[in-house]
Amino acid sequence: MSTAEGRVHASELIAKKPDASLREIAEEAGISPSTVRDVRRRIAQGGHPVPAAQRRTVTAAPSSLKSRERAKVRPPDVVFERLKRDPAIRSNENGRSLLNWLAPHVRDVDKGSSLIEHLPSHGVIMTLEAARALAHSWNNLAREFEQRLRT
Repeated sequence: MSTAEGRVHASELIAKKPDASLREIAEEAGISPSTVRDVRRRIAQGGHPVPAAQRRTVTAAPSSLKSRERAKVRPPDVVFERLKRDPAIRSNENGRSLLNWLAPHVRDVDKGSSLIEHLPSHGVIMTLEAARALAHSWNNLAREFEQRLRT
């Protein structure tokens, strides 16, 4: 595993286990504790865990991302709760803005099912069209996030 891949893996471990020690994460990610400290610092400042000069060595998405893509998609509220607990996201303005922007989308995602029961057929058809358009927009946004991970 290259240092760049180890840094990406360490950033994922930090998100999963924010209270883990430097040594724990270093051992699991296959990098030194001082590198983990640097990754934590970069994330806390809202930066990328891999220095720009090393990023070109990471040509594909992290292996854990690939396995997540194959795994069953977790409910949005579960993912959102993890995002809210992540100190690297909570501790900077862009992260907090992201959380504020996502919050209403996550809270109301299941509300549509109960509302649709009482719509006339033409309302269901228009709502279906709106839902598909929104899904398309969200998929495009997801692709942008994936591209960001690859660069």
